[in-house]
Amino acid sequence: MHIRQQVYLVGHEPKIGSLKTRTSARNLPLLPSIKQELQAEYERWLYPDGDELLYLTKKDNPMDGRNFIKTFKDAARKVGLKEITLHEIRHSVATITSRQKMHKLSLGILQ
Repeated sequence: MHIRQQVYLVGHEPKIGSLKTRTSARNLPLLPSIKQELQAEYERWLYPDGDELLYLTKKDNPMDGRNFIKTFKDAARKVGLKEITLHEIRHSVATITSRQKMHKLSLGILQ
């Protein structure tokens, strides 16, 4: 997955723009099964005006952080997971990979 842009709000209007810093741009490694699912979603949901946004709100707007967190929590609840934050997931992944002695450069990509 390539992180190259961000969605931000101007008032209540979602906009797409550049990342805050150059180091925010990154490539995230994905398991083959997840990559396959995301590719299928990507092919089904190309944004109508040509922007290649994978996830949109129910009103076809770009998904911002607030919308994403709500959607994430709803999905977790539906499958019976306890409430967990994205921050906790990020640190859990870092802990697990460091215990498995993942290469420090690879671990840095995830942070």
